[in-house]
Amino acid sequence: MDDLDALELAGAALEPRLSAVDVDQLERPSSCQGWSIYDLVNHVNGGAHRYLLLLRGASAEQLTGTRAQDHVRPNPLKSYRYWQRPLVAAFAKPHALTGVVHHPVGDRSGLDLLRMRTLDLALHAWDLARSLDLDQALDTDNTVVRFAVVDAAQGSRCADKASFLFDFPETGLQR
Repeated sequence: MDDLDALELAGAALEPRLSAVDVDQLERPSSCQGWSIYDLVNHVNGGAHRYLLLLRGASAEQLTGTRAQDHVRPNPLKSYRYWQRPLVAAFAKPHALTGVVHHPVGDRSGLDLLRMRTLDLALHAWDLARSLDLDQALDTDNTVVRFAVVDAAQGSRCADKASFLFDFPETGLQR
């Protein structure tokens, strides 16, 4: 499996959970402390918008305004696809993974950004499932999270963010 395949599979894990979000649930607390379901979905969907801007050469400062935008309504799944599809296409362009982007936490390669996005989708698919009382199992057959964890341990900066998922039996992941 390559990194773009992992991104697609992580998105496939998230989409059914996004489709389960009703507008009347958005103000409910999520499983992410201090965030509503709206905040969680807006973070995920807005993340695609911000990463797309980064791949197009935006500075970290230029991302600030996107945080106040509504990336959820009127339909969380459609909003996700609106930003995620062009982001996937941008990651697939020649040299996208070898270029440097200016992420708010520091400069990253396009490959690091791709792996961060993959992990973000997998983690928040699980968070959203917990928040909506849906099945929390991640599809371990497609190994998205395991792939992200292994890759992270080999140089990406995401290992610490992914390894905790193994501590929750409901994810279906085993060390």
